[in-house]
Amino acid sequence: MPADVFVYNIVHDPDTFDEYRALVGSTALAYGGKYLVRSALAETVEGSWVPNGLVVIEFESEEHSRQWYESPEYAAIKGLRRESATSSLIIGEGA
Repeated sequence: MPADVFVYNIVHDPDTFDEYRALVGSTALAYGGKYLVRSALAETVEGSWVPNGLVVIEFESEEHSRQWYESPEYAAIKGLRRESATSSLIIGEGA
Protein backbone atom coordinates (compact mmCIF):
# COMPACT_ATOMS: atom_id res chain seq x y z
CA MET A 1 0.00 0.00 0.00
CA PRO A 2 1.39 3.46 -0.85
CA ALA A 3 2.59 5.76 1.91
CA ASP A 4 2.93 9.52 1.84
CA VAL A 5 5.45 11.66 3.67
CA PHE A 6 4.01 15.04 4.66
CA VAL A 7 6.51 17.75 5.56
CA TYR A 8 5.69 21.19 6.90
CA ASN A 9 8.60 23.63 7.16
CA ILE A 10 8.91 27.02 8.77
CA VAL A 11 12.14 28.28 7.21
CA HIS A 12 14.27 30.67 9.26
CA ASP A 13 17.55 30.41 7.27
CA PRO A 14 16.64 30.52 3.56
CA ASP A 15 20.21 30.16 2.26
CA THR A 16 20.88 26.94 4.18
CA PHE A 17 17.40 25.64 3.36
CA ASP A 18 18.09 26.26 -0.34
CA GLU A 19 21.16 23.98 -0.01
CA TYR A 20 18.94 21.29 1.50
CA ARG A 21 16.24 21.77 -1.15
CA ALA A 22 18.80 21.35 -3.95
CA LEU A 23 19.93 17.99 -2.52
CA VAL A 24 16.84 16.34 -1.06
CA GLY A 25 14.97 15.55 -4.28
CA SER A 26 17.51 13.05 -5.55
CA THR A 27 17.54 11.22 -2.20
CA ALA A 28 13.75 10.71 -2.30
CA LEU A 29 13.82 9.67 -5.96
CA ALA A 30 16.51 7.08 -5.21
CA TYR A 31 14.02 5.32 -2.90
CA GLY A 32 11.10 5.55 -5.31
CA GLY A 33 9.69 8.81 -3.95
CA LYS A 34 7.45 10.90 -6.17
CA TYR A 35 6.75 14.53 -5.27
CA LEU A 36 3.02 15.26 -5.24
CA VAL A 37 3.30 18.72 -3.64
CA ARG A 38 6.38 20.89 -3.33
CA SER A 39 5.17 24.37 -2.54
CA ALA A 40 6.69 27.31 -0.72
CA LEU A 41 3.33 29.05 -0.84
CA ALA A 42 -0.06 27.62 0.02
CA GLU A 43 -3.45 29.24 0.41
CA THR A 44 -5.61 28.48 3.44
CA VAL A 45 -9.23 28.21 2.29
CA GLU A 46 -10.64 26.88 5.60
CA GLY A 47 -9.33 26.98 9.14
CA SER A 48 -6.53 29.02 10.64
CA TRP A 49 -3.44 27.05 9.58
CA VAL A 50 -1.22 29.16 7.33
CA PRO A 51 1.53 26.89 6.02
CA ASN A 52 4.90 28.40 5.19
CA GLY A 53 5.98 25.45 3.08
CA LEU A 54 4.32 22.13 2.33
CA VAL A 55 5.75 18.98 0.75
CA VAL A 56 4.06 15.64 0.04
CA ILE A 57 6.14 12.73 -1.25
CA GLU A 58 4.50 9.44 -2.26
CA PHE A 59 6.35 6.14 -1.82
CA GLU A 60 5.40 2.61 -2.86
CA SER A 61 4.99 1.58 0.79
CA GLU A 62 5.59 2.71 4.35
CA GLU A 63 8.70 0.54 4.33
CA HIS A 64 10.09 2.46 1.33
CA SER A 65 9.34 5.81 2.98
CA ARG A 66 11.18 4.73 6.15
CA GLN A 67 14.10 3.37 4.11
CA TRP A 68 14.44 6.82 2.54
CA TYR A 69 14.08 8.68 5.85
CA GLU A 70 16.67 6.45 7.54
CA SER A 71 19.00 6.23 4.51
CA PRO A 72 22.63 7.35 4.61
CA GLU A 73 21.90 9.71 1.70
CA TYR A 74 19.18 11.52 3.61
CA ALA A 75 21.11 11.39 6.90
CA ALA A 76 23.90 13.32 5.18
CA ILE A 77 21.60 16.31 4.51
CA LYS A 78 18.92 16.05 7.22
CA GLY A 79 20.98 18.36 9.43
CA LEU A 80 20.67 21.17 6.86
CA ARG A 81 16.86 21.04 7.19
CA ARG A 82 17.01 20.91 10.97
CA GLU A 83 19.49 23.80 11.06
CA SER A 84 17.51 26.03 8.72
CA ALA A 85 13.85 25.28 9.49
CA THR A 86 11.45 24.12 12.12
CA SER A 87 9.79 21.08 10.57
CA SER A 88 7.09 18.50 11.15
CA LEU A 89 7.34 15.26 9.20
CA ILE A 90 4.55 12.67 9.14
CA ILE A 91 4.39 9.31 7.37
CA GLY A 92 0.83 8.28 6.55
CA GLU A 93 -0.81 5.44 4.69
CA GLY A 94 -1.81 6.44 1.17
CA ALA A 95 -4.92 5.56 -0.81
